[in-house]
This record gives sequence, C-alpha cells and structure tokens, in this order.
Amino acid sequence: MPNMMKAAMYYGPGDIRIKEMPIPNYGPEGMLVRVKACGVCDIIDLPQWETWPMAARGIGQGVGHEWAGEVVEVGSKVTCVKPGDRVYGHRNSPCYHCEACLHSEYDRCVGVFERMGEVVTGAFAEYIAFHRVSPEKGLVIFPKDDGCNFRDLALVEPFELSVALARKVKEGETVVIFGQELVALGVTGLLNQQKPAKIITVEASEIRRKASKKAGADIVINPLKEDVVSIIMDATNGKGAHKIIISDERPIATMQAMNVVRHFGDIWLAKANAFMQLNPAVVNMHPVNFRQADAGYAEPPIKFDPSLFSMQTAWGTLGPYKERWWKGYTDLIRPGKLNAANMVTKVFPLEKIKEAYEAEMDTYSNIKVVVEP
Repeated sequence: MPNMMKAAMYYGPGDIRIKEMPIPNYGPEGMLVRVKACGVCDIIDLPQWETWPMAARGIGQGVGHEWAGEVVEVGSKVTCVKPGDRVYGHRNSPCYHCEACLHSEYDRCVGVFERMGEVVTGAFAEYIAFHRVSPEKGLVIFPKDDGCNFRDLALVEPFELSVALARKVKEGETVVIFGQELVALGVTGLLNQQKPAKIITVEASEIRRKASKKAGADIVINPLKEDVVSIIMDATNGKGAHKIIISDERPIATMQAMNVVRHFGDIWLAKANAFMQLNPAVVNMHPVNFRQADAGYAEPPIKFDPSLFSMQTAWGTLGPYKERWWKGYTDLIRPGKLNAANMVTKVFPLEKIKEAYEAEMDTYSNIKVVVEP
C-alpha cells in the first residue's frame, strides 16, 4: 500500500490542481476506498469552474462527489463492509452525531468541517477515506454479480436527484421537462415506468434528444427549430401541462414554462440557478414605470399569481438519502436503461481533469463526462 496519492484540489474558477498528498487516515470505525470513477457534476462542479469559489469549504479542498470505488482497507471495528466490496457513500464522511446527521441530513453535516485537515473530502482523487461506516446511514454496497462496471455505479448520485424529481409527478399527469442533462434524463426514464399521461421533453442537443427518446419521452422537441409553446399546448388540448420540471438554464426555458403550465399546475426548478441567470457584466436592470402615459400595460405583463400556478425550487428536497440512491441503481442503472454505455460520452484520467471540466461544459455534444483516477 503506497503512502502518497494524487488528488485534484480546487483553488478557484478555472483553477484545479493535481497534487501529491498523504493517503488520508480512516480510524477504527472507518474505511479506505480506491476511487474507480467520478463524474463531473453540472450542478456544483461546473458553476465553481466558471464563476464562483467553493463557498461552503473555501479553496484548497478536494472536489468530486459522483463517485464509485472499491474498499481496500477497513478499521478494526468495522464488520459491515470488507476489502473488495464496491461502494458509494456521501463523500463528506458524515459524523452521525451533529444535529443535521440526527435528522438524516448528511449533506448538511457540521462535524465534517472539524476534520477537514484529516481527510480529502473530494473523490477526484485516488483514494477517499470514511471515518465512520454505516450501511443504514449513507453507504451503498453493490452486488458483485450485477453486470455493472464502476462507470455505471458512478451514476448513482445524480440519479438520486432524478428519483426525487420524478416523485413530483403523479400518475395520469402530463409533464414537460425542459433540458435533458443526466439528471433530467433520469427523470424521463423513471417517469416512463410510472406511467404519467404524457412525457414531453425540450432539448437543444441532438445527442440528448436521442437519449431522451430512448429513455421513454413521448414527445421530444427541438427548441432551436420548433415552436415549443404551440407543440405543448396542442399536445395538451390547449390546457397545458400539470407539472413542469426545468433543468435548462436558458431564461427562455423558464418563460416558455410559464406559458405551458395549466392553472393550478406546478413548475419545479431542478437547479438552484435554473430560474434566470443575470450577469451584471452583460445585463443592466433598471426600474420601469409601467404607468406612464404611453405604456401598453397598466402593470407589468408577468404576474406570479398562486391561483394560476406554483413555482418552487426542488433543490432543498434532494438530500443524499440511501433509498433514493438504491432506486436509481435498481430502476435505471442495473437494468441497463440508463447506464454508462449510453450516458457517459467521454472519460478522462485524473491528470486531465481540466479537460474533463471543459468537456462537461459542452452541453451540446456530451451527456456525462467521467474521470477515472
């Protein structure tokens, strides 16, 4: 067993460095895992890469959380897992005793920050350590005879988000999904099994439109060439869709969503930044007096009236719960419906992590990019 390892460390937008560092300790209740594959996340990793620092943990910390790996060592008190097991768990190694952990909100664990100097918390590394191991509280152990490889298993974390979003839709409802990145494709695949009245997806990328049709969408719209609103309203007999899921960061997607949701319908924002991104470097906003003499309207033309529809963010409901990880694995990955063979479009070694980030940013050409340390 070597004493040192390579890990990708985040220092700011566009600045990720491969560093040599000691393999982290794990203690008598923990384990050491050899990371085999880790996906680049377009919800957390790419915004860091483009514009903002890692606010929660600062700079100089490890990154990567969509991973799968093989256990290489376990602590003296660990009996639930053994070397050779294939696993996934929350990369922050929760403490299980803080207020957040006691409520099963492991992604909000406070205790992890107390150990920041002891463990590399990101999975863009050759090894990742856990201080406590508990299958009941956030560890998935995969069967060895399931026919899945590590690239497949690295899709478990994003598909957990798909499970949470798919549950927003009830049987018999019509749903429109704007955007078909990996999480949204997972929603399409899961809803195809739940049998809503109709699944309509909107996606500019050809490769993602093909994947959407394969995942089970009834209607797939190309917003660059087709009239999105007209097609959806025609497909719903002029009533609009019961549920809208927005996983598309283009402002026009949100505007179109508000035009195709039926009265008392719901719009779910799948990403924290999916509503409207207004960059002050390119957009200046000024107050407008809509009551001036020559105004066309006596008030702004867009009103958010709760009697018309509800717009909510799904971000706060997507915690990393084991049951959702397992459902993504059993319902999407293991059956081969949405596995690495048809979802992972590019794979990079750890040394080329910057190229991996750039490839994941090319949403028109790729679905999912994976790094193999």
